[in-house]
Amino acid sequence: MKLTISSALYLGALLLSAATVGYLQLESPRPPTAATLNFAFNEGKPVLSPSVGRLVSFGYPRALSSILWLRFLQYTPTEKVPAGQRSWIYYDLLTISRLDPDFKPTYKMGALFLSVITEDHAGAEQVLLRGAELHPDDFSILGNLAYHYQFEMGEPEKAGPYFLKAAKIPGAPYIYSIMASNYLKEAGSAGAAEKFLAGMLSTTTDEKLKEKLLLKMQKLRGEKSNESAGN
Repeated sequence: MKLTISSALYLGALLLSAATVGYLQLESPRPPTAATLNFAFNEGKPVLSPSVGRLVSFGYPRALSSILWLRFLQYTPTEKVPAGQRSWIYYDLLTISRLDPDFKPTYKMGALFLSVITEDHAGAEQVLLRGAELHPDDFSILGNLAYHYQFEMGEPEKAGPYFLKAAKIPGAPYIYSIMASNYLKEAGSAGAAEKFLAGMLSTTTDEKLKEKLLLKMQKLRGEKSNESAGN
């Protein structure tokens, strides 16, 4: 197909506009996601918002998300993010989750890195919540979110529901069942915890898991008996 002068000018203007928007996005300061947050930490890396990322990817968002993921693997620092700050790491992972939402390492590895290594707890929560929303049948992502709430943020009341969801997915590690029953017990329902374990016991074919579930049920029954005797 022959390219006319007008078509060439139009295409050139389109490319120039995309490049200009991308440059401005890269060079302009990132606004805080909340009044108490800023991005002073490790801001040597330019970032792309999901909308601009789609624009400059020219129809190949997965290719761009792969480049961002490689940058994460190669250059992510191991220093902790100071309190009240976020860095390019969070923005990269968030953009990847928008450009290629089915790329699960974003939630299984990237978000966990944010949670445990850099301790960007608010950023990790946002990435994991998106992963849990997009992949509600993946026990690993749900388990990561539950872990984040339970052990990194100290909010077991938020962790419990995700342990419950994760434990019901076939193939989930037995520890999710144990954590889910603990959540129900701490919520004041030892009977519900025992019922939950009994349900898991009736559906699993894993002999090791059955053994651990039975031990947990026996422990719960013993605690209930002691409480009844004390009353």
